[in-house]
Amino acid sequence: MNFNQVFVSLKTNKLAQLAKKGLTFGLMLFTLFGPAAITGGILKRVSSKPLRWLVLLIAEPIIKAGFNKLSRQMSWEKHETPTK
Repeated sequence: MNFNQVFVSLKTNKLAQLAKKGLTFGLMLFTLFGPAAITGGILKRVSSKPLRWLVLLIAEPIIKAGFNKLSRQMSWEKHETPTK
């Protein structure tokens, strides 16, 4: 193995680590801000005022609970265990 091959393999390894960290960060942001964004999209399409309040009271907590359940299933690191 010459020096160029070692340099390229180290470069791709660091790039893969950076991509994995970026993907993890993006997924964490999506689980944090996703429910509010989805609820906002629903509210744009609902015109009745009482129905909008119902959506605000019900939809966001349900979506947030679903995202939390999904994120517990995907362990971020190998040594982590899902919380109850």
